[in-house]
Amino acid sequence: MTLVIPGFNDSTEDDGTLSWPPGDNEEDGDGNSTVQELKGSASLLHIPTGLFLSGAYVHRSFSGTDIGVLTFACFGSADAGSIRSLGIECTNRPDYEYFWVNGGIKQNLFSLGSTSLYGEYGHSDDGVTGLNVSVRSAAGGDMDYVTSSTFDMWGLGIVQQIRQAHMEVYFSYRNLSADVEGLDSDGTFIDAPIDNTDLFLTGARIRF
Repeated sequence: MTLVIPGFNDSTEDDGTLSWPPGDNEEDGDGNSTVQELKGSASLLHIPTGLFLSGAYVHRSFSGTDIGVLTFACFGSADAGSIRSLGIECTNRPDYEYFWVNGGIKQNLFSLGSTSLYGEYGHSDDGVTGLNVSVRSAAGGDMDYVTSSTFDMWGLGIVQQIRQAHMEVYFSYRNLSADVEGLDSDGTFIDAPIDNTDLFLTGARIRF
């Protein structure tokens, strides 16, 4: 069994350098912004059966007045002013949460070495909520204020050990999907047309 004790990270900017989006920005903060992150992971292996389970979790929160921790409603642009006129207040970015689980079985099915079959799932909330993001179908090419954003991933894979060569051959499949909704500066509701993505990965690695 492997257990990683949850950790806590407190990152404070004291020079007003937190900035989003990247690039030149005239929005100055007070250098008092804090990004706090709680994260942890754990893995379990039942040796008699070969069953295994892993998981990870991240919770991130934002506070302060630097532009990197605020929503787009706090910006000084005309579009940000229009967003505020819709009744959306200037606040810190919402908390971000992410979790991932992986489970499967490891067996000696062949004389080459052990074979591992697994499935995995990951989900995140509010990765870009409160921000301004590019959306081709929107007026002006962007979504001025994201009201909801989620991301999902699921996958399957197999890892075959070749013991005499100290090698592992692997194949995996992942399906990625995202749902991003928000507003244009005129109040028009936008559902970003994001296509699902299929990823196939295969390869080998040798352990020295």
